[in-house]
Amino acid sequence: MSVAVRLASGNVLVCMDTLGQAKSIPPARHSHHFVQIAAAIAALAGLLFGFDTGVISGAILFIKGAFKLAPFMEELLVTQ
Repeated sequence: MSVAVRLASGNVLVCMDTLGQAKSIPPARHSHHFVQIAAAIAALAGLLFGFDTGVISGAILFIKGAFKLAPFMEELLVTQ
């Protein structure tokens, strides 16, 4: 078991192995790109979820009238 304290910049403050000997750990690579990609995917997912919510809320008004849906059936349709 080793103990390491790593700063957000990737620099290591302290790294000790089980024998108490200090050793260095190279700075983390590609973490900045991973965060950017994850943020972009999350933003796109939120955008698509919002678009889908808007479409179904507009369409349910016409679907409810055309098929004479009960409130429970309307809920099932919206959740699908």
